[in-house]
Amino acid sequence: MFYLCETIKTKSFFMDSVTFSREQIENLQVGDFVENCFGQMKMITSIHHKGFDVNGNFFVCFYQQFGETSQMSHSIKEDRKINFV
Repeated sequence: MFYLCETIKTKSFFMDSVTFSREQIENLQVGDFVENCFGQMKMITSIHHKGFDVNGNFFVCFYQQFGETSQMSHSIKEDRKINFV
């Protein structure tokens, strides 16, 4: 998975930001690895929706591995920055 990443320095820590293109989001599949909100690369376990918002931006909603026996939901929208610590 290729993405644009920039690092932002705040008062006490660094925050990374990732931006995905429409093509990258359209090509996401179960088994791909994407960073979660904690900046950890986790596997997509299921994709439950792909579509367009009211402004025509493409997005995807999916579940990611979170620990050995649990999952967490996540969504990505094209050209929208995703911040994580």
